[in-house]
Amino acid sequence: TTPPVVEGNETLQAIESIMKRIEAEEFPSKKDALDLLRDIQGKVSKNESVPNYLTEGLKSYLSNIPSLTEDLNKLIALLQK
Repeated sequence: TTPPVVEGNETLQAIESIMKRIEAEEFPSKKDALDLLRDIQGKVSKNESVPNYLTEGLKSYLSNIPSLTEDLNKLIALLQK
């Protein structure tokens, strides 16, 4: 499979950014958060709508990591456009 076209897509850029940030952190739900982000990334790259359960799940996984809050809020805002 070819990787999604990130250039020019602000939402995919935000996903890439937060994935890199998550990779640098250590927390119990790290793998789950990355799995959810990959699902979201797949939907965004196909121009599909992202179901609420994905964003809510992501929020719950990342709620205890203050360093990711800003990136998370930016991504959520982009997904709700």
